[in-house]
Amino acid sequence: MKPRSGAVMASAGIAVAAVSLWILAGAVNWLGRPFPGFLLLANGVVASAGLTYWPATSDGSIFQHKLVSYDGHEFTSPRALGDYVEALPIGTPVNYTFEKDDVVQPRTFPTREFTIGDGLLLFGAIFVSAITLLVVALAISYLAPDDPAAGCAVSLGIFGVWALTALDLYGPFRFFRVHAFAECLLAAGSIHMALVFPYKRDLARRFPRLIAYVYGLAIALGLAIEVLLFDPFWYSTLHRAAVSNAAIAFALLVYSQAYAFARPPTIEARQRVTVLAIGTIASMSPGIVVFVTGATTGGKAAENAVGWAGALFPLSIAYAVLRADLLQVDSILRRTVNYALVTVCVGLVYAALIGIVESAAKQHADIPRWLFILAFSCFCTFGLIPLKDKIQSSVDRTFFRSVYDFRSITEETSRTLARLIDINSIRAEIEGAVTAAFHPETVSLVILPSDAETQSEIDSADQINDQRVRDLDLGQIAVPFRSHKRVVARLILGRRLSGKFYSGEDRALLQVLANQGAVAIEKALAIEEVHELNRTLERRVQTRTAELAKTIDELRETQQQLVQAERLAAIGEIAAGVAHEVNNPLNFARNSLRALSALVDELSVYARAVGDLHFEDPNGLQAELAAFNESFKSLDATQLSHDLAQLVEILGAGLDRTARLVADLRDFASPQQSERLPFSLVEIVDRSLDLARATLNERGISVCQETLGTVPPARGDTSAIGQVILNIVKNAIDAVELRGGGTLTVTCGSDDKRGAVWARFVDNGCGIPPELVEKVFDPFFTTKEAGKGTGLGLALCRRIMHDHSGCIQIEETSGDGTSVRIELPAIPLTPNP
Repeated sequence: MKPRSGAVMASAGIAVAAVSLWILAGAVNWLGRPFPGFLLLANGVVASAGLTYWPATSDGSIFQHKLVSYDGHEFTSPRALGDYVEALPIGTPVNYTFEKDDVVQPRTFPTREFTIGDGLLLFGAIFVSAITLLVVALAISYLAPDDPAAGCAVSLGIFGVWALTALDLYGPFRFFRVHAFAECLLAAGSIHMALVFPYKRDLARRFPRLIAYVYGLAIALGLAIEVLLFDPFWYSTLHRAAVSNAAIAFALLVYSQAYAFARPPTIEARQRVTVLAIGTIASMSPGIVVFVTGATTGGKAAENAVGWAGALFPLSIAYAVLRADLLQVDSILRRTVNYALVTVCVGLVYAALIGIVESAAKQHADIPRWLFILAFSCFCTFGLIPLKDKIQSSVDRTFFRSVYDFRSITEETSRTLARLIDINSIRAEIEGAVTAAFHPETVSLVILPSDAETQSEIDSADQINDQRVRDLDLGQIAVPFRSHKRVVARLILGRRLSGKFYSGEDRALLQVLANQGAVAIEKALAIEEVHELNRTLERRVQTRTAELAKTIDELRETQQQLVQAERLAAIGEIAAGVAHEVNNPLNFARNSLRALSALVDELSVYARAVGDLHFEDPNGLQAELAAFNESFKSLDATQLSHDLAQLVEILGAGLDRTARLVADLRDFASPQQSERLPFSLVEIVDRSLDLARATLNERGISVCQETLGTVPPARGDTSAIGQVILNIVKNAIDAVELRGGGTLTVTCGSDDKRGAVWARFVDNGCGIPPELVEKVFDPFFTTKEAGKGTGLGLALCRRIMHDHSGCIQIEETSGDGTSVRIELPAIPLTPNP
């Protein structure tokens, strides 16, 4: 339900409060002042209101009569009469002349003081009822504007305006016309409420303008009374018509509520009309009596008598519209009627026993008194409880069309469910107990699956957090069986064969059965699951074993892929430096080839010139040699051959350097070897440093390399060990780069006592915080900024070293650098013979 605008409702509330205070101030002005002993309207007609101890109103003979004169003075206005009475001492008799239907009636009444008690009895009750009616009308209109039953707020508003303006009827007459007009709308308001509360009737649905027509007729009557308000004859006539219409409309309202109680379309309608019945009995019945009496006697009835009870009527309506679902009224009514009848029966039995004992005592004076006490005690001990049960059964059959023993059903069902372990037997027991107690048209217990998605849908549909028993269409209900925060079953019951809706006590019994049944069903499901597990355990174990083996293979493959990926990542980071290192010898080789080409060209010219000499002609040979020497006097053949040899050597060295770098890259990036072979740790360190040489030079990092003594070989995968070393060097480059340059000291050695070879890498970079030393070996942990590290490098290094029975550790770290040591088992050197 979406509330109406708060600003609009606040404005309406302020207006009601202001008018109420204004009218209340006028009523308070009566206190302590003399008055005639009866109440006059603004038109001079005696109002049908007063207190029974006022002599002028005790018999009601002057109600609705026109005041003609007082003590010989012609009546002109209520104010003139008031001024005259106030000038007289309290208790002074005043002679009045009243007229109605051309019949003159002289009466004499003493003046009275209007006391605080008079004000409370006359104005207090009406004011409380009026304020209650108006506040309830505003509350319903604000909180439940979309509820069809909220249309009764209009009716309550009319009743409230009529009651509130009644306080002004006897002076100062500011709202006399408003009261008269509201009186004509009382019948329309009652019919309106009969058509929309506790639900919108079919008549109002078929004829949507019916309510408007009813209000139209009421407004026409109101306009007529406004025109003829100060004509005593027509005012009395129209007043009786309005009151008679209201009485008939009230009777229709009572009939509509009784019909809704007998044949309600929904449980909500039944609850609403039952709540209203309490307010109707407490407030409306006295009003109907007064209105009917006033209509039949010409207004000779004190209408203010219904004032104090009137507040209960709107309160019951408000509770019915806003919170009727929470009131288990059936249970209250059943117990109230039962206890009342039991009390009556006990009283009758007591009276009968007294009569019997007294009668017997007259005939036999020697009968002791204790026999009566014994007989009554025996009745209370052995007959009272059976009598109560019989009366309760009769009440249930008569008023509620059902009878069952709550306690016996729960005890028997609990006992049976405790020993059942079969789902079908449990279902049959629950359905049988429900059928025997309620006789529904249909009954169905559905066992629900336990998967999370289905449970989420069930919780949403059943609104478990708000309402345990959910109402369905046509009087059906759904009862969820909840155990350990999940719904294990749902019981769906059709409408009862008796036509009665499920009451609060019925729902309480169903909830108890649901709690017991849920435990039994969950126990049976657990036993079934255990049996199923026993039947399929071996198959599941085999399946699970195969799944684990497959998972292990996938993990092993994933680990290999991670190692290879980390290796390629390391290569990627130093690729630029390696490319530069390769390009240097290639560029030098290209330049050397140009020089070599020029030298070869010179050598070719020289060779052709030598080939052209005629060695077979000694005479001409001398001249040719002289010309040959002149042409090639600047050419040094020995130097030329030396330059050629040097260029070839330089080209070979450059190409060897390039080939070695390519081989190192290929070896480092190749997948893990299947066979572990002996290798030299010093050579692996050299190769790794060669790969990183260009990057080291580019970042301004000088390398100091040292080998202590003879380092025996180790056994393992050279590619994997190279990855470890290159990863350590790469981390050192990143750490030193942050300082703009530095040194990296690499030392290789062996430990003969432990049979191990080791390498230590010491840089003067930014270091590692001591509290993060152990964490750097955790997968995906990195101290580098985002995008520069995967967090897998050192984790893979530790795994590789562990696979080689070696270790990697950070020996020392501080703000001045880091020392990392790797160690591998050595292959003992075979001594020379």
